[in-house]
Amino acid sequence: MITLKKHGAVTAESRALVIGSAGFLTLGVVAFLLVGREPVALSGRGSMGDIAAIGTAILGAAVVVIGSLQRQGPESSQPPAGGRTRTIIDTGALALAHACIFLLGWLVLFWIFQQAFVGAVVYPLAAAVLVGVTGAISSYIAYLSAVSMNAYRLAALLAVFLVMGVLTSMLTAENPQWWQENLSALGMSSDVSGVAFNFTLIIAGVVVTTLAGYATKTLASTADTASSRRRVRKLERGIILIGILLACVGLFPVDEQFWLHTGAASGMVVVFGTLIVRLRSLVPAIPAAFNALGMVFLAVF
Repeated sequence: MITLKKHGAVTAESRALVIGSAGFLTLGVVAFLLVGREPVALSGRGSMGDIAAIGTAILGAAVVVIGSLQRQGPESSQPPAGGRTRTIIDTGALALAHACIFLLGWLVLFWIFQQAFVGAVVYPLAAAVLVGVTGAISSYIAYLSAVSMNAYRLAALLAVFLVMGVLTSMLTAENPQWWQENLSALGMSSDVSGVAFNFTLIIAGVVVTTLAGYATKTLASTADTASSRRRVRKLERGIILIGILLACVGLFPVDEQFWLHTGAASGMVVVFGTLIVRLRSLVPAIPAAFNALGMVFLAVF
């Protein structure tokens, strides 16, 4: 078993290196063709930062789909139940989450570099090489992330995606005093800020439904009685419901659908509280410290 795991890890690493090399060549050639013969800025409209961000988003999404199709092994296998439709939704959510992280991440990084090198431009060949490097890094990370995805990695991915999406919305908000109202005020406009906020919540909601399958996979595999299997299904459905409600918060902006938006946001708290209160009965083996921490979080909310 250990030998098989090592072989799988080596195979995944080899494939990731090949895919990273392909990403370097693909995005490097595209950048060289788009930049032309004139030097290009690091950040801004038509800059190498824009090319890198959009290119890595597309590459990253495609590589995640490839990695998801090649996922192997008991630890990182596709979560059970739901059939092909569920698999397509889960894979699409993972691909979009990775794409958004690469898009926002590279945009911010190149903007920081532009602030550090004010007025600097990059010659076409150097620009193509640098953009190619972003393609290699993003493709490599996306593939390894997809083939080794589990509940812990998916939770971390969700946290990074939510933070980057909401921060982008905050930084691009037309109303700098949005915080004097509430967080939902970020989704009230139709500009970049509003779209980023609502889109982040919708995709994050879908990712949470995907997380439900990963989080309950071990419990489902060890459930040996009808009652234990029912408990696992209730837990999974509760997490899925939280994801659906989170997506609805983004789907119904507070200024357009106040009651639907508020109902979905409040519903998340109700479902979360119900799961916390019933956690001991749903998962009898849960550690006492984990259960106590959940009660603390519920009290804070």
